[in-house]
Amino acid sequence: MANNNDNAVPATTESLERDILAQECVEMLVEHGYHRASLVEIPIYERVVGGLVFCLQSEELTSVDCDILFRPVATVKERVRVAEAICHSFNTALMSLATTATSTKALTLSVHELQGANYAKLKLVVAWLVQHTQIKLNTRVQQAIQTQWNDLRTTSLGTQPPRPPHAPWYRVERQSKFRVGEL
Repeated sequence: MANNNDNAVPATTESLERDILAQECVEMLVEHGYHRASLVEIPIYERVVGGLVFCLQSEELTSVDCDILFRPVATVKERVRVAEAICHSFNTALMSLATTATSTKALTLSVHELQGANYAKLKLVVAWLVQHTQIKLNTRVQQAIQTQWNDLRTTSLGTQPPRPPHAPWYRVERQSKFRVGEL
């Protein structure tokens, strides 16, 4: 009997640790803008997978066509297809953006890790995706600001012809009650 209790304690500790890691993944995704991950009605695995798809698609992290149709209630075949697409897209993005081969090897995501809900690995993957999509978003914002600044600078320096003033789309005409010849 004591032997059974010893076996139950590690399973509970392992389960608790897994739940904590899963919740940390969800919190990272919510902070990054995937608010659907905060819905408690959706199973945690589905929230994490949905967040991975959100990160891969929303910031166009990969040049690969990441056409992933994610449905919360899916058949096993659809889940395998989605897991394969996520892993392929993530690994492609990882290989194209990573600086060293050792860092890519440690982060490479496999289908069995995703479907087995290995949250220790998924936490690393989510952290990498959130970081790199945020970097890409910040880069785009900086480029937009720089472009606007350059446009303003060239216009104010006079190197570019001034733009014509905007003509209103309406026309106002004043009409007097009196005719010119009547006075």
